[in-house]
Amino acid sequence: MKKLFFFLFALLPLHALANDRDCYDMDSFACEVFYRTNEQRIQNGRAPMVYCARCFAMAQEQSQDMADRDYFSHQRPVGDGSQGETFSQRAARFGLSQSVGENIALVRSPESAVERWMKSAGHRRNILNANYDQFAVGQAEGRYTQVFSRRPESKH
Repeated sequence: MKKLFFFLFALLPLHALANDRDCYDMDSFACEVFYRTNEQRIQNGRAPMVYCARCFAMAQEQSQDMADRDYFSHQRPVGDGSQGETFSQRAARFGLSQSVGENIALVRSPESAVERWMKSAGHRRNILNANYDQFAVGQAEGRYTQVFSRRPESKH
């Protein structure tokens, strides 16, 4: 019976389990990306990362801004009160100045976001970077943003 339960449990889509997982402040789509990203780290011999509230605030703000102003970039365009803020400027504004990275994706599903990032050398490098030990995911209208960082007290 245990084997049958485990088999059926393994077949459930990950988003169906999101309600049973701690999603912190992330919506169910971002939450799925969060757990799928950590699954990729584990499968590739890396430790899973922990949730970071500052990373989430930065990631969600970027996803929402991209959706609201209809663009797709790490750099904010000039206009609507923005002076063209760069990724580094945003990271500093959120107090994330030590070992920080970002992935963005414009896709239809959380599964596609992680799959595409893992097929791209630079995005994959961010996901598997051993210097990162915390992250979070923002999502708005299919615009996903991952922000990675290293906790100040971490030693690598």
